[in-house]
Formats: sequence, C-alpha cells, structure tokens
Amino acid sequence: MRRPWSLLQLAALLVLLLVVAVAAAEADGADVIDPKLKPTKPEQPKPKPTEPEQPKPKPTQPEQPKPKPTQPDQPKPKPTQPDQPKPKPEPQPAPDAGKPTPKPDPTPKPKPGPSKPKPPVVGPGTPDKE
Repeated sequence: MRRPWSLLQLAALLVLLLVVAVAAAEADGADVIDPKLKPTKPEQPKPKPTEPEQPKPKPTQPEQPKPKPTQPDQPKPKPTQPDQPKPKPEPQPAPDAGKPTPKPDPTPKPKPGPSKPKPPVVGPGTPDKE
C-alpha cells in the first residue's frame, strides 16, 4: 500500500504549480504582478568617465585667524525676587478611610417582570378553551 503524501511534499507541489501558472499567464501577456511594483524603466548602467578625476588645486591663500572679541565676560544679573518656598498642600484622608467596606446583601432580589400574566392569544389555529 502506498504511503500518503507528506505536508512538505504537498507544499512543494503547490509552490511548483503556482510558479508554472504565473509563468504561463505572463507568457500570454497578462499582468500578474502589479504594474506599480514593476520598474517603469530598466536600470541602465551609468557610463564610466573616461578621464580619471584629477584633484582640484587648493587655494593658495593662507587661512587668517579670526579676531576674538575683546569684551570681557560679564556676570549675568541675578533675579531681584528671593526664592520663596512654595506651600505644600496638606494631605487629605480618603473619605472612607475609617469605615469598613459594606458587604453585598446575600438575599436575592426578585427580578422585575410583567405584573399581570398576559391572556393567551386565540386565533384561527388555536383550540378554544371553554
């Protein structure tokens, strides 16, 4: 008796069928791959320069040092208002800090429902109760 196909064999067969189907569709001229993803112009190799780049001559003028400012550093003026300590807000106790937690009432409450039972609907297919 022949053994069943393994999952790997089935996956390989599926991939092979997909590749063959895409190749056949593109051979017929169908756009299987989104045209937005395809490059519009094939990349052309850039022409290489025939002349090797020659280094540009540097300017012959020597760099002149910039004159430094002659003003001495002046100390910054201090603010005239002295630092005042900010008052800290007093911590307020939680409103239920000393009270025990109320437990839920164990007695079941009746569910709200219709106050009066509805009369049975008597129609052409229901027998009369007399």
